[in-house]
Amino acid sequence: MFSAEEKYRELLLRDVSEGMRVYWAETLQRSHLAAVTSILRSRRWISGIVHAAAENNFLVFSASLRGLMESAADASTAFRGTPLALAHHHSSITECLAGQATTVLVSSELENELIHYSHARHLKRSERSSAPTSHQARKVQEYLNIFGDQNADNVSRCYRNLCDLTHPGASSVWMWLASEDPTGSAVRLSTRQDEVLIAEFLRQYASMPLELLMFAFNGPLITLNVLNYFSIEDLHTPQLLSWNLDGIPAWTRCREKLGGRGIRPVAAAQ
Repeated sequence: MFSAEEKYRELLLRDVSEGMRVYWAETLQRSHLAAVTSILRSRRWISGIVHAAAENNFLVFSASLRGLMESAADASTAFRGTPLALAHHHSSITECLAGQATTVLVSSELENELIHYSHARHLKRSERSSAPTSHQARKVQEYLNIFGDQNADNVSRCYRNLCDLTHPGASSVWMWLASEDPTGSAVRLSTRQDEVLIAEFLRQYASMPLELLMFAFNGPLITLNVLNYFSIEDLHTPQLLSWNLDGIPAWTRCREKLGGRGIRPVAAAQ
């Protein structure tokens, strides 16, 4: 449950320490909500991919893979700075959570990115004048730019091919046709090419699944692990404390921020 804007403004004017406690408790709750729902959403897309491959359904395979890509891009955008920001400001946030803050400490960038993750949509005409900027969905390419920014151009090329299949484009027509001669001027109908097409797609983009899983899950998992270092028990995922995340550079930076100041997990490892 998040505070109404007007009521929160009144609280902050009346009691800074309580206002800061509420602000950071809700920010951590938003972080947890975003991380958990992002993982669940990506898992469902993966389930669709697996089932489509087992059923030799190339179109559903393509649609599910495209959905996973968009989900992964959204997650990677939302979490590219979240866990490190929480780790970096751990001491100040902890002070706020204890109701000991004497000055206002906010992170508009972090707050807006988390609100964008949970509330962004294509606004109706009636909403455009009143809805916050964070509620306006970005163009798909803006989300997908995260792949290019992190040297995953292969993922971007794969996405373009999937769009042609699901929009639909020429690929969704020619998947049903087999050439009868080298020139392709003579074709015949073929309804059993799905298995071959799925195998060829995975061969062509052999490195893509691992890259995509990284984009989909690294940010949310690291965020959940950082939340283990704060005092709100409902936001703890203690199982993660036994996971070895050292191979993820973003976690290494978070761990250095925390461990370098002697900060240890509040959650008990399981």
